[in-house]
Amino acid sequence: MTTEGATTNGAARSWRPDELGLPRATAAGLALVGLIAAGALYAARHLPRYRTPIVPATTVHLVRLAPPLPLPPKPVQPPPPPLPVPPPPVPPPPQPAPLPPPPAPSPMPPPKPLSRPLPKVVHRPPPPRPAPKQHPVPHPVPHPAPPPKAKTPPPQPAFDFAQYAASLRAPLQREVHVTQTMRMLGVRGIAFIEFTLAPDGKLLSARIYRSSGNPLIDRAALDAVRQHHFPPFPGTADKSFAVPIQIRVRG
Repeated sequence: MTTEGATTNGAARSWRPDELGLPRATAAGLALVGLIAAGALYAARHLPRYRTPIVPATTVHLVRLAPPLPLPPKPVQPPPPPLPVPPPPVPPPPQPAPLPPPPAPSPMPPPKPLSRPLPKVVHRPPPPRPAPKQHPVPHPVPHPAPPPKAKTPPPQPAFDFAQYAASLRAPLQREVHVTQTMRMLGVRGIAFIEFTLAPDGKLLSARIYRSSGNPLIDRAALDAVRQHHFPPFPGTADKSFAVPIQIRVRG
């Protein structure tokens, strides 16, 4: 089929550039390029510019690592000891052979009777018993007379310690030493002195039992007791006494 035949039939036409719209397509492309350029210019002037952030450089130092230490050798386990060898079984001891039974004893012949005659028994009378000896009866010895009892001395009267203490007042008064100060002051008073004596008259202790109220009188009375020689008294126990000593000095 030729082109002319197609045109005549209305089914096809011959190709020409002006009919296909080539000039229109070129104009449309130029218009599109202009729009793109205008949009790019507008964006460059009015839109904010984004800058790429500058990342600081990181310095990397390469360090050579030391080689790893060798692993310690695994401990060598000693081989297990060999199991003990059981001793060989000991055979049982041989049993002794049974002994033969002893022979039966032969019967003994019966003893023969003795042909000797038996001795005769002669009965003799017992000898007479001797008469008992008569011992002489001892005479009683007279006991000596007991010695006469010693006559006990009559009881002595008990020692009067109250009288002994009363007898000490006058000697102790004479032992008092009156000082010049006591004379000037004209002191007066009674001091009771308690003291303990041994049986031989030795002074064991002394103290002021009741004060006179004046230390000068108390000291003078205590010194008088300490300087006095006391007479002994009977007995073995120590005794305590309390004696008043009066001092009266006229000024």
